[in-house]
Amino acid sequence: AHRPQPLATAAGEYEIRDGHMRLIDGFANLVLYYRVPLEEAEHFYGMFFSLLEAMHRSAVEAGARFVLVLHPQRFQVNPADWKAICDRGNLDPDNFDLERPNRRIASFCQEKQIECCDLLPVFREASRGKSLYLPFGDTHYNAAGHGVAATGAARCLAGP
Repeated sequence: AHRPQPLATAAGEYEIRDGHMRLIDGFANLVLYYRVPLEEAEHFYGMFFSLLEAMHRSAVEAGARFVLVLHPQRFQVNPADWKAICDRGNLDPDNFDLERPNRRIASFCQEKQIECCDLLPVFREASRGKSLYLPFGDTHYNAAGHGVAATGAARCLAGP
């Protein structure tokens, strides 16, 4: 069974020291999920989209198929994990949209004709009653999660 876990963070030492949660922490980067577009998030998206276009262009020039696979954060999949993060940081969940980055990236990919495979829906479906991530707030998949990721990505690659 899944036990809610606050997410690990690279800013943990500082958060403990000053009592303030970081929206840019090197792990979840919650700024990307904030409903109001913030300059810091736009900077991240700009860098990511430039890199994504370059990777796509290189693949096409080499005659390869490029597919971006979006792997979900555990707090996007498990409501209890999201609640643990909000409780720890005293965050108002109404200020966040857990699907915002996925929609933003998928929209960019559609505009640039880049294939995009979003695993969030299949992870949400598969997570009912079981954990797909390693314990203690780790964002990496356990064996079941790897199976879901492999199956979901294979479906995307096979097409409709």
